[in-house]
Amino acid sequence: MKETLILEPLESEIPKNMLNEYHTNLQQVDSILKFLANNEDMSFNEFLVKCGISYENYILAIRSGLKKTQVFLKRRVVDMRVNAYNMGILKIWQANTDLQFVLDPWAVCVYISSYMIKSQRGMSKLLRHACEEAKAGNHTIRERMRIISNKLLNHCEVSAQEAVYLLLQMPLVQSSRYVVLINTSPHDQRKYAERPKLLEHISLAEFAEFFQEHIKRKALVNEDEADFDQTYLTIENIEPDIKIWLTNGGYLVKKIKPKVIRYVHFSHEKDPEMFYREKLMLFTPWRDEEVLKGQNGSYEHEFRKKEKQLLEAVDEIAPSSRQAEEEADSEKCDAIEHNMVQPNRPLHTRYDIGADIGLAINTHEEIIINNRLSNEEYNHLAQNLNNEQQQFF
Repeated sequence: MKETLILEPLESEIPKNMLNEYHTNLQQVDSILKFLANNEDMSFNEFLVKCGISYENYILAIRSGLKKTQVFLKRRVVDMRVNAYNMGILKIWQANTDLQFVLDPWAVCVYISSYMIKSQRGMSKLLRHACEEAKAGNHTIRERMRIISNKLLNHCEVSAQEAVYLLLQMPLVQSSRYVVLINTSPHDQRKYAERPKLLEHISLAEFAEFFQEHIKRKALVNEDEADFDQTYLTIENIEPDIKIWLTNGGYLVKKIKPKVIRYVHFSHEKDPEMFYREKLMLFTPWRDEEVLKGQNGSYEHEFRKKEKQLLEAVDEIAPSSRQAEEEADSEKCDAIEHNMVQPNRPLHTRYDIGADIGLAINTHEEIIINNRLSNEEYNHLAQNLNNEQQQFF
């Protein structure tokens, strides 16, 4: 193209004889392009002369082959086999790029979805074997479903690089901020309730977001010594270099970058008492969790008494969370059932879908790693690591 254009498909009212003419011109352009040498440099006008068509007919020929609106970038004829690129991005990225200007939101959805559901050859072979296994035995429909589902859930292919990162416990992702989960489920012993006296006015959300504990840097001290010569503090007047001593000999330090806090987000519609309890627990200072109910014995009643103060604290510590909760409330699953994820539990490492479809739990242990190394082989390989590999090991 001699200039960047956004071209649309031809209108459906185009007469058939004209449409056939445009298709013929398009075939002529394709045949010329196929036989052009990679290094054959010619101007765009020379290319049109070789194709035997005018610029207007060239544009119509291109449009006759389109099924959707498309961007055509300004390029020399010699660059016809070069991926779409942007000079500004190339200078910054300094590596190969393959960029396309997106005009259709649906195309973006299809592109992303294709990555999410793309097939895995190994997984397909495994599932075919599972289907044959299910058909071979005298199984009910539910039992067949369990065999196939368990194969799918417990066998997932990963790349060699990802496997190495997982085995060496190297982080798969990095973040500029730490993320901390605040467990607001009932009846749990929490470190916050035993915080130093000088943090009396610090809420649970602030405590989790701003403070990091350092263990056993000093001999054990009693609580009076830990709070000696210090007054009650707030987040604003605590400097990052101040050490707040704990009775176990460790100390707390305020982080320069606050952590990202996560919590259960109980539903106001499905579980209002737990919703109000969570807000009181996170955004008001307390020592004894039972006191959060107040004399009335209702979390909602206590919330209403402190509503203005609480909502101001929520907006300051977790901005926009109220709006997000309101938008998600109608779609939120039961928070009690999803309040904690423990990936190290056997339930999550070897899941059996049978219980979900009304079958007895399968006690059969299937060996997922078929080619497991013996201890001798493992030790031999470990002894032959080079210096850089031993640093990770």
